[in-house]
This record gives sequence, C-alpha cells and structure tokens, in this order.
Amino acid sequence: MSDASRPSLLFVHGLWMTGAEAFALRRRLEREHGFDTELFAYRTTRDPLEAVAERLQQRVSALVRHGAKGVHLVAHSLGGLVVLACLEKFDALLPPGRIVLLGAPVRGSAAARVAGSIGVGQWLIGPSAAEALVSHRRRVAPPSREVGIIAGTRPMGLGRWFARFDEPNDGTVAVSETQLEGAFLCRLEGLAGYCFISSFRRTELAVGAMSEGARKKTRSGSTSLLPRSTSWMDLARPRARSCRS
Repeated sequence: MSDASRPSLLFVHGLWMTGAEAFALRRRLEREHGFDTELFAYRTTRDPLEAVAERLQQRVSALVRHGAKGVHLVAHSLGGLVVLACLEKFDALLPPGRIVLLGAPVRGSAAARVAGSIGVGQWLIGPSAAEALVSHRRRVAPPSREVGIIAGTRPMGLGRWFARFDEPNDGTVAVSETQLEGAFLCRLEGLAGYCFISSFRRTELAVGAMSEGARKKTRSGSTSLLPRSTSWMDLARPRARSCRS
C-alpha cells in the first residue's frame, strides 16, 4: 500500500528483467530521496506492448485511488518504451509526475535489429519486444511532463555481439538511440547498460535529482527548467555536480 504522505515512484523494468534487480536502487530512492516506490512487472518477451502500456495506466490510476497525488515513472531499457507508449495513449488520464528513462532505445536499437534478423535472436527477444525495439519511428516527449534520459557510455552490454557501434554506447544501446525530442539527456560516463541497476549509487543520484525536479545547469553555467528545444544538458544538484564522472 502506498504512503500518501510521500511522493510515489513506479519502476518499470527492462528486457529479460523482473524488477528484482532494482531492489537496492528502489531502497536508496526511498531512504535518500523520500519516495514511496513500487514495481510494475510484465513478461518482456511475451506480452504485447500495447497491452502492457494499458496495464501500466491502470496501475498508476490505482495508486491515485489509494491517495497518491502524483506518480513519477522510472523505466529501464524496454521499460522506457512501455512508458512512452502509455503516455502516447493515456497521458491525459495520468496524474502529474516526471519521467526518467535509463538506457531506453527511444529511437530503436541497431543491436535488436541485427539480433531479430537471426533465429536465435528472434527467440530471445520475442515478437512483442522486437516490434518496439526495431522501430525507427520518431517519438516526442509529452509537452505536459518533464522527461529525463540517462545514457551510459561504457560498451559492455550484450548488444556489442550483434552490432558495431561507431559512437558512444553502453554496449547495448548507443547514446544517440536514447535521445528523445523535448527531453534532456544525462550521460553517465563509464557506465555500462547492464550496470544501470547494479551501479545503483550513481544512478540513484541522477534519478533522484531528475524525479525531484532539481534545476538543471546548462554548459554556460546558467540554470533552466528544460526548454523544450534542448536535448543535451548536464544535470546539477548539491550532492552530484554533474552526471559526468
């Protein structure tokens, strides 16, 4: 049961995950940032994306019925596409809240496209996830919400076995594949895709700052509240001057 006195944060896990890997991250967000966190789980290789997005909307609505004034969404990998699909269809029905995407292939995944072209890759990814991951379609952050993107640059993910990256990447997703028009991007230097959850201290600082709506510092040193035309910005807060390290 949610604690209505604390801001609610719902975590949406990624491909091949169950959400258990985010336990430590969620606990730190509760202790250090005052969130009441919950997990949204789904079958990543079997459940249709549209059906999962509808279930997510229902889950968020249930939190509101139990007293939540707003709900922040934090999503890893494929979970980010679930959240965006939910916002595209149900944004008007959702309560206020910020969105943070961790290594989400917003612009599609080159590694998934290659993997999906071979038999074993198709089986590993599954038809539902593959359709979302290989899409090139343009996605835009909803104008009613602040959306933050966290991208890693240490190439140690499984995707490097399927695709060759000629740009910064986390081993599974290229930084350019995470960019979402109308959102801002925070690059965690030296962080691999599979480490977004296991290296939870650095992720926690960035997620906490984004979800709390900390003011962001531009490269010129001034602060702003995420102009819609800006995608590349650095994040600053007292305990973490920048996402770079």
